[in-house]
Amino acid sequence: MLAATLAVTPPPPDTGTAVFELVPERCDNVPAAIERTIRPMSWIIRPIARHRLLRTNRPPAHLTIHVREDSLVVTFEGHPPIVTPRDGSSAPWKSGVSRETYYVKSLLSGDTLHQTITASDGHRDDDFAFLDGGERLELHVVLEAEHLPGPLDYTLEFRRLH
Repeated sequence: MLAATLAVTPPPPDTGTAVFELVPERCDNVPAAIERTIRPMSWIIRPIARHRLLRTNRPPAHLTIHVREDSLVVTFEGHPPIVTPRDGSSAPWKSGVSRETYYVKSLLSGDTLHQTITASDGHRDDDFAFLDGGERLELHVVLEAEHLPGPLDYTLEFRRLH
């Protein structure tokens, strides 16, 4: 009788794909944010850090988010898709830029998709906030690494393409 009274919760539906386009005039200046982050570093190390951060933090012209029944897929234009389970557990992902394998976990919470990309020397937290009923997307990035004097922090804004 107890089994009959327990409600069975269906899995979340596949909600499809949303493609977003960068709105450059509403974004932080990423190179300036990188310069603020690396300013305290030695003049010898600063160019190396600048090069690596500029290479791995280029704002994409387009961003695609696909919410599936069992996974979340985030694709920054020109890079391999990041596929993670919806339950927040970690999955490996090989970067198209650095060719390194990272571990990524993602979780939907209300109107925000939280994603953490973990490397051997640090991590990047991406918060994708869906605004105006999903018509706009604000991506807030905080990157922390053991060799950086402080976090790299910037925000990008995108508009949904129909």
